[in-house]
Amino acid sequence: LSSPTSPEAFEAAHPHYATPSLAEETVASAQRDIAMEALEARANEAEDASASLKASLREAEIRVESLMQRLHESENREENARQRAQEAEEQARVFEAKLFTMEEE
Repeated sequence: LSSPTSPEAFEAAHPHYATPSLAEETVASAQRDIAMEALEARANEAEDASASLKASLREAEIRVESLMQRLHESENREENARQRAQEAEEQARVFEAKLFTMEEE
């Protein structure tokens, strides 16, 4: 200890303020590296999950579009059937009216 104000003298007088040893720094560095690797792994997993969810969402959107198209086609067929039924009813009324007129003559 060369002088009372040297770092060594301060550490000797105040061991709780001592600078970390090389081993402690190495352990802390290794722990930080492990933590960073774990965070990167989780980030990669999250990105993979996000990509998978986006793909599933797109597939669902395509199915919804297909179902909406089928619904629209079904509604069109229903409307066409309704129009044909009305036309048939009108033709039946005209035919009945002709028959009634023919019976009266």
